[in-house]
Amino acid sequence: MGLIARDDAMPDDENNKPADFIARLRERQVIKAFVLYVAIGWGFYEIASEILTRFGFAQSIIQLLLIALLLGLPAVLFLACYFDIDRRGIHEEARMQRRDWLIVMAALMLPVFGVIFARPFVSEPTTHVDAADNSVAVLPFANLTGDASLEYLADGVAEEIIAKLTGLQALDVSAMTQSFRYRDADAEAHVVGSELGAAYIVRGSVRRSGHLLRFSASVIETGAGKTVWSDSTEANQSNVFSGQDQLSEAVAQALSSEIGVEITAVTSAEPPDPEAYDLYLRGRHIWHRRGTVDLEPGVGMLAEAVKVDPDFAKGWSALASAYLTYPSYSRKGNATWRMAEEAAFKAVELDPRLPEPYAVLGTFAQTRQEWIDASRFYVEALRLDNKNATAHYWYGEHLAAAGRYAESMRHMREAVRLDPTYQPPKSDIAFGYLTFGAYDMGAQAFQGSWAGGFQSVMNWLGNFIGYVVLADYETASDWVATSPLNDSAKALLTRFVAAQAGETDDELVADLLNAPDARLDHRILIWMVSRLGDYDAAMAYVYQRLENQYLLDPRALWGVGIRLHDHARFPNLVEYLGLVDYWREVAWGDICREENDAVICDRFGLSAERLNDILEEDD
Repeated sequence: MGLIARDDAMPDDENNKPADFIARLRERQVIKAFVLYVAIGWGFYEIASEILTRFGFAQSIIQLLLIALLLGLPAVLFLACYFDIDRRGIHEEARMQRRDWLIVMAALMLPVFGVIFARPFVSEPTTHVDAADNSVAVLPFANLTGDASLEYLADGVAEEIIAKLTGLQALDVSAMTQSFRYRDADAEAHVVGSELGAAYIVRGSVRRSGHLLRFSASVIETGAGKTVWSDSTEANQSNVFSGQDQLSEAVAQALSSEIGVEITAVTSAEPPDPEAYDLYLRGRHIWHRRGTVDLEPGVGMLAEAVKVDPDFAKGWSALASAYLTYPSYSRKGNATWRMAEEAAFKAVELDPRLPEPYAVLGTFAQTRQEWIDASRFYVEALRLDNKNATAHYWYGEHLAAAGRYAESMRHMREAVRLDPTYQPPKSDIAFGYLTFGAYDMGAQAFQGSWAGGFQSVMNWLGNFIGYVVLADYETASDWVATSPLNDSAKALLTRFVAAQAGETDDELVADLLNAPDARLDHRILIWMVSRLGDYDAAMAYVYQRLENQYLLDPRALWGVGIRLHDHARFPNLVEYLGLVDYWREVAWGDICREENDAVICDRFGLSAERLNDILEEDD
């Protein structure tokens, strides 16, 4: 095949018909040249981009390659139009003249000049990212299998990498709840790095070919948007653990090399049974989305996972958390709630390095008023994983129940910082505002949360308390009508609001304490009776509850706008609850203090001024 020079004159009018034009394009094989160039160019780009990525070239180099190929297309079409292409080769009478060679050379140089002039527009970003050199965020992996039901695999490999990196002291790893906010976002690396405070991000994907899964990952330096490492591994779909484990180890080693620190490899756990691991990934995927999907199938999958593989530590840990949180999303969970403690102990026995089960054990220790043990469990959970939003939230609840509100607020705010979508700690923060006497802030926080769609019973109650302490009795009365409580409870709440507004109701305290059909929570009962000024009745109710071995949340004792701590029996009560021993050994909080061997309870640390100091310190 050769090139035949074109030396005929411009076509006359008769040859300007569209049909003739198409025929000439076919004669000179312009269309064929276009199709071949696109096919070959696209294949070349796919292969070259994969090779460049593997060798760590910046994304901008790959962009330049694509621009060069695009600019080459008009050059190829021009050559195809200017020369006839057939199988006769180059004949002496059609040998190209000097002018023709100049045209060919100019056409060939066009992509080069295009790349040179386009280079400034695709240069590597130089955005400064304010992050420590050892900070990294693992983004959700893309599910490119074409099967939406395999989303749990993409999440699973990302979670496995996060768990692996979190266990390395040399790295500062963003919490999963933070980085997973970018599931559907297509933000540039430097933007993600700035928002998460990460010098590096890990991106990846999961692909499927038959029964094989291909896990790919890249480490990107966020300041320049440069890919510094990439690799992939394959695993059979029936045993994905090995592929995930290999890839997470490779990412850890790549980061250690890039950052310039020596990382001691975390010893991988024994590979779980493949069926158990698949059930674990599916159940865990559901648990992470609790509140938006039915949690029951996830609990069942996790229970089945440890039945298949009784030595699967992560399976027991996940099951413990699922059992513990199940009652918050379904009444069916009440039957399995206490099984969470057994599952947590089993997880710790199998792998004491797992942080999650310690937080579960802390919750159960607190329900038995074993305050010192509870504190130790929570502290250990956060020592092992300080980026776990749930652990911060549960520890914050423990601190509030122990009267250490200043510390509680910090952990609640940290939980929300780690997971801005986490609604329960937002409600506790709002209750904290009210407890510190910042009524306007607390009421506004509850109203905003309710308007934002978080309409739980406790959130409703927070709004109700806010209206009452702000003396907005008309709104509080109207709010009762929207209550999720039963009619008996609504009637008592309506009478309570009227009494707060100044109406006399001598029977109200007795009716509140002797209305089991109202099914009012003990915390709201203690608060309402105390707000009505009958502290003797409130204290008697508390002791009666303890004698009957019912659960008591100490936060009700220093509730919003009440002074139950002034009661003569209050110091004896907190000592009976085990709080005084806890305060002496661990830390005194904001409710009580010790002076000359005497316990003084005066809410000394709960003031709006103290709250402002806390917020300023956190900021």
